[in-house]
Amino acid sequence: MTETTPSPATPPATSGLGPSAWPTALLSALLLAQLGLAWIHGRLLNRQHLQLLEMREDLQGLAEAIEQSYADPGFEDGSVAPAARPKARRPRAVRAAHRIQEGQDREQDAAARELEASRQSAEKAVKDAKVAREKLSVQHAAERAERAEKIDKASTNFFWASLGAAVVLFGAYAARGFINRRKV
Repeated sequence: MTETTPSPATPPATSGLGPSAWPTALLSALLLAQLGLAWIHGRLLNRQHLQLLEMREDLQGLAEAIEQSYADPGFEDGSVAPAARPKARRPRAVRAAHRIQEGQDREQDAAARELEASRQSAEKAVKDAKVAREKLSVQHAAERAERAEKIDKASTNFFWASLGAAVVLFGAYAARGFINRRKV
């Protein structure tokens, strides 16, 4: 007597990731991608920080240069520099300023004229567009009326043709009935 003993059930071989392994792999891949993006972001912030530091140093250097250019080396003891005398040709400067103002007024007038001309041109374009739209609207309405008239005419013709066919068919049935009654 040989008895066969049942062999223990072996789990089926799985290829690749099992049902519970793929979410873990997906989460790991997403975390790695986020880590890479954070590293890139950090590099960009570091580069920006270095550029800001360079700009700050440049601004400080410019500020020092401006302070040095305003400081007069002849008055280091703190005394005040004498006031500059006004120039005798002040009216000439006023005339020049007046000429500049006239030039600016002319430029403003020219700009205002250009603006008015462009506004009038735009208004004319709008009016022309409205007229064209009205013409198209009237033309479209005429075309719709013609189509409706053709459809009405066709439906009227179909109605009379159908009525004529019905009369002929009724007449044919009546004639057939009359002929059949006479044969009997």
